[in-house]
Amino acid sequence: MKRRLIHKGLHVIDHKLEDETLISYLTSALRLGREVPSLHEILAERRGKSRGEFVNNPKFAQEIDEEEQHLVAKWLKGNKVDIPNETKLYILELKSCIDQSDEIGALLKDLSGEYLLTKLDGDPISTPRIFPVGHNMYEFDPRLIPTHTALRVGEETASKVFKKFYEKYRRYPESLGLVLWGFETVKTGGDTIA
Repeated sequence: MKRRLIHKGLHVIDHKLEDETLISYLTSALRLGREVPSLHEILAERRGKSRGEFVNNPKFAQEIDEEEQHLVAKWLKGNKVDIPNETKLYILELKSCIDQSDEIGALLKDLSGEYLLTKLDGDPISTPRIFPVGHNMYEFDPRLIPTHTALRVGEETASKVFKKFYEKYRRYPESLGLVLWGFETVKTGGDTIA
């Protein structure tokens, strides 16, 4: 249960993410590498390990989890940490958005018949941009696809496909087909296509 993305239970309305819960959420969001490069992968690479080590070596995965949580907590307290600036800014931006959440206020406005602004909806781990919560929600924003991870993996995959085709036929393909499933694309930000 500890390494699951929903390891603190289901959402409770207007329950604020604070202290350990906030650190746990932030590290879970950073693990996927959707908005910024995966901090998990960065820390693993520093130790000379690959993404596959997380699956094959639970002890290593636990060590990386603990290091990531330590770094995030230290950064939020205003201390210097050795992580990319892009990640530091993302952590602060995401925490600020979380702090601005007002679900009870939004619920009361809604029950009073007042207008609520619209905002992207989704899973808070894979779609951290849903914060601050307390809005009318929509599911799909084409400006957010592909995610950082999907773009990186897609580039690597496309390069391999074109290289293999070229090695076999000594020319590049004239066309390439791709099946795009809307639901899956919304759910993963394009990761499964890549």
